[in-house]
Amino acid sequence: MDSWTNTREDKSNNTVSTTISSPEKIHETKMNESGNTVGESAPTVSAVEVAKGADTEKNREKQEPIRNKTEKKRRGWFSRFVISCLAFFLVFGIINLLYYVLGMEPFGTRAVSIDDAKIQYIDFFTYYVDVLHGVRPLSYDFGNMLGGSSIGLFSYYLSSPFNLLLYYFGKKGVYKFFDLAVALKLGTAGATFSWFLQRRFRDRIRPVFVLALSMGYALMQYSVAQSSNIMWLDGVYMLPLILLGVYEVIHKKSVWRLVLTTAFCIFCNWYIAGICCLFSGIWFLFEFFFYDKEEDEIEDRKDSSKKADSLLAADADAVKDAAVAKDADAAKDAAIVKDAAAAKNIDAAKNTAVAKNNLSAKGMRASRSRGMYQRAHTPGILVGITDFVVSFCRYVWGMGLGVAMSAVLFLPVISAMRKGKGQYEEVKILMDLTGDLLSSVRGYVIGTQSDRGFAALFCGSIAVFAAAALIFSGSVKLRQKAAFIALAAVCLMMLHWEPAMLAFSLMKSAKSYWYRYSFLVCFTMLFAAGAYLSRAEKDKWTKLAVPVCSILYAAAVLKLNGIHLADFTARGMSLVSMHKPVFVTAAASVILALLTLVLLSDQKRGPARLAAGILLLAVTGTELWGNAWLFWKNHSDGSQELYMEYSEGLGKQLSRLKSLDRGYYRIAQDRTRHHYEDDLTAYFNDSLAQNYWSNTAYTSSPDNAQLSLMWRLGYRDEAGCMMIVRDPVLASDSFLGVKYLLQSTPVRGLKRVKNVDSFNGRSVYLNPYALPMAFVYDGSKLPTRRYDNTFDYQNALFSILSGRKTELYKPLEWTRENRDNKAFFRIFIPEGDYVAYGNLLWPEKMDGLLSINGDVPFGYCRWTSPAVFMIKSRSEQEQSEKDQSLQAIAQAEKERLAELEAAGQAANGQEATGQGINGQEAAGQEPGEASRTAVNSGTENGPEQAQDPSGEKGPAALLNRLAEKILVSAEPEADTDFTGQDDQGLNKEGSNLTGQDDQGLNENGPNLTGQEQGREEEELSLTQQQMLDLQTAAEAYDWEEEDTVDGSGYADIRTVVFRTEKGLTFKDYQFYGLDLKELKEASQRIQSGEVSDIKMENGHITCSLEGRRGNSLCLLVPWTDGWVAWRNGEPVQPDTVAGTMITIPLENGENRIELKYHIPYLQEGMYISAAAFAVLLIDCLRRALRSRKNRR
Repeated sequence: MDSWTNTREDKSNNTVSTTISSPEKIHETKMNESGNTVGESAPTVSAVEVAKGADTEKNREKQEPIRNKTEKKRRGWFSRFVISCLAFFLVFGIINLLYYVLGMEPFGTRAVSIDDAKIQYIDFFTYYVDVLHGVRPLSYDFGNMLGGSSIGLFSYYLSSPFNLLLYYFGKKGVYKFFDLAVALKLGTAGATFSWFLQRRFRDRIRPVFVLALSMGYALMQYSVAQSSNIMWLDGVYMLPLILLGVYEVIHKKSVWRLVLTTAFCIFCNWYIAGICCLFSGIWFLFEFFFYDKEEDEIEDRKDSSKKADSLLAADADAVKDAAVAKDADAAKDAAIVKDAAAAKNIDAAKNTAVAKNNLSAKGMRASRSRGMYQRAHTPGILVGITDFVVSFCRYVWGMGLGVAMSAVLFLPVISAMRKGKGQYEEVKILMDLTGDLLSSVRGYVIGTQSDRGFAALFCGSIAVFAAAALIFSGSVKLRQKAAFIALAAVCLMMLHWEPAMLAFSLMKSAKSYWYRYSFLVCFTMLFAAGAYLSRAEKDKWTKLAVPVCSILYAAAVLKLNGIHLADFTARGMSLVSMHKPVFVTAAASVILALLTLVLLSDQKRGPARLAAGILLLAVTGTELWGNAWLFWKNHSDGSQELYMEYSEGLGKQLSRLKSLDRGYYRIAQDRTRHHYEDDLTAYFNDSLAQNYWSNTAYTSSPDNAQLSLMWRLGYRDEAGCMMIVRDPVLASDSFLGVKYLLQSTPVRGLKRVKNVDSFNGRSVYLNPYALPMAFVYDGSKLPTRRYDNTFDYQNALFSILSGRKTELYKPLEWTRENRDNKAFFRIFIPEGDYVAYGNLLWPEKMDGLLSINGDVPFGYCRWTSPAVFMIKSRSEQEQSEKDQSLQAIAQAEKERLAELEAAGQAANGQEATGQGINGQEAAGQEPGEASRTAVNSGTENGPEQAQDPSGEKGPAALLNRLAEKILVSAEPEADTDFTGQDDQGLNKEGSNLTGQDDQGLNENGPNLTGQEQGREEEELSLTQQQMLDLQTAAEAYDWEEEDTVDGSGYADIRTVVFRTEKGLTFKDYQFYGLDLKELKEASQRIQSGEVSDIKMENGHITCSLEGRRGNSLCLLVPWTDGWVAWRNGEPVQPDTVAGTMITIPLENGENRIELKYHIPYLQEGMYISAAAFAVLLIDCLRRALRSRKNRR
């Protein structure tokens, strides 16, 4: 016989004959009860021959070389998990090393929380600590603007799961948490990108390249520059998982990953999730045409063959053992054992044969069940169109299901956005391109920053040359190259074409944080690099594209940055020193290309390959570390100690005030913890952080109705997200229930609260005109008309509420005189008890400055400037305590140290001057040595007695004179924008030297000795120069008018001077006097209807009062969707006064009023999310059952 055959009977009495012809084939013959045979016949061999053949095959495998050197063993999920964890810890370790070197939290006192993080997010996190500890609800908070839902605030800023760690850090640890959260999110980004590369390319990328590309993705320029916008980093680590879901939708017919990752990303941050979802649509088109189906089918067949071979090898070993025993009974028993083992695996063997040959009818049905629609008689183009339509429908279904699953949060957010900022910019289809198309190449070096028309995309040198090598690779098909080129063109449009830029900013024209979606472009580059590295070992000569592309990239960077060979020949290493980032990037690119070439060429594991891999990771990590170091060195926040001191002091001040007055009221303030150089501020979230009720806020999820009310009351908003409060508008504040004010300057009509100590240069003042939070009035409404004059509006408002016509504001007499770029006003204050106000209506921002009575100017007609301003008296200005604020004290100390340092340098310079020329080193000493000698020896004259040769005052006195003019900076910390500057453009405190480098300074510091005032102005910023110019003119003008008060018939004459460089184009000039007597009478009439039996909590109000039909209860609480009201247990529909505040009509007798707030559409969202989850679960179960059936 030519075969060994084993025949057995199964439980159904069917005879099954298994014939083995070789260790590589398995064949089964099955006869049914009628004697029909299913299967194929084959030549048979004896059992002994099979055993001998198995030995021969094993020896042949040992002797033959590896048939395909590029064939690798597929990694299991645990190996992938280990590599992803390694990527996480590499990134996490690099970031913490940076923190340690730069003295940042938790190793120092600085943090990455700059810009909006410093202004807003720290306060939001402080508020969230209260939420996590159950002190305050998430649904509604009276500290959010005038009172409102916090669901929009939560969904945009706070919903990331990493923020739950705040529970353990507390309010004093928010800065530590911020830095830790950045490190954790970026580390997670490295892990998810590593997982994406391994799953997407089916483990064909070596682990060393996976780690290098993962580090590049996690530490790309976007991640570092946007680390302060910490909520956007959730999109960075979720994008790889979403796009992996897109891949599985197309090629594995599975939607569960796309559904879950989309829903989770929306939960983390809906804005960045929208950007990711928009890009996923483009990625679907790219992935559909880029994917190499044949290559993966070959991989699947290899995996199936390996499984079949292992099964047959086990069977052959069993037969061999039986034959060697030379015992027929033993051989028979062994065959039976073998047959039993084969029976256990018979289903796997069938599936393997079916997938490999697709011969039987069962195989055809199984193939169709897996979505393989191509048939021999169907044209290929129709098959492709059908596959595309089906895949696209599946993708839309998955995305829709993911959005539906997030409805529990997303639906209430959509509802809140309808009431908030959600207006869109006008879409203009522009053919003009923004910026230079080569700017991204020129700026692809470490240390660059994005600006309009220029996107900083640095994510490691390996990403550039490996992505470029993809185009030249011989193993990449032409279709795949075309797909990648098309995707690259889309990315280019995202960076330079206005409609695309607007679309990926979600229809909001970005005025800051340029290219907030640029991580999508970096992902594309790194994906292309991974695609090349996954098949580069198959290339022969095209591997040389790696070093060639690297050299071309290095040359392009040098050339586009203006570095020429002639310059290098002439200046040598001095040229390298001037352009360190450029040369470091170019050198790293060449080194990494050579290491990559070595790793691709060396197929054997050994010390050389290990060393090359370690070196590649080290160089990649070093260049990414250097990029982050350059950014964070100049962009970090050192105000942690100031913030903690401010929060603690303000908390004590508020606690003391609340212990004296336990009622319900709002608190306002004229100054915050930080002001810019134009004396304006954007720090308006103290109430949210410190848990008190206020009249201001800064959030991206505001209530438009409240903003509109504040506009009519004289308080403007900025960009639809910030309520700006500076000087108190007493009538407006009284209507809002502002009972106490934290004021740095006394205001006529306010009474100082002596039982509460001053803090931060602010004392507590009582507003006796404040309306109660609940009162009864006659229910009248304001006339429906447009109020362009805020003072007329306030007159009408108090007339309605008080039940009698009231004229709180009266027009003041004034004169105006224009001189060049300045407008000079004289305001005549009549006899009586008046508070003067002004309001200059501008059609557009003028970047102006305003000075009152020749006092220090402040910004007006510019970002964060107020609308209505108080025209204080000179005596009130003289009593100002703003120089006692923490910021002013810290700045004064800084100036004192700078003065001492400058004076000491001047004394050293004088000693050197006695031996030679001023500014040069003393004879026989190195530069700067004279300075060190004088300081260390302690000269008798000391710093204060230093004089220059001309007899004029020394630098110390000059700096002292300039302290109020020059050195007062809005950002005393080092978080100023240093775009385009390096270390040479900074002084010791990190201040911006406005384009100067160390070549503009003397060896011993600023050379101010014997120079005219023009030299002083060179040290000023543009705003400071304008303020100095305005104050000089305003002081002179006020000096002239101050002497004309006597005999004029007016109580006072005050001056206002406005300055701008953009032309005086005001629409109207409004100057009014608030009659405090009228305000007192109107307020007392309204206060007489105060409701005393009331309880107000966040989201819940109850009160009881006697009323009569026709009257209404007015609650100084803004109406918004979500409030539900009951009167005597029955639902009632509230009305509003001033278009915002809640009013409820009363009935005769007792009225028990209750209001509760419920998050709109929360319940509906829960139902939709539950339904979406159920649908996904059913779909997964259906797929599992079908897969199980196919295996059978």
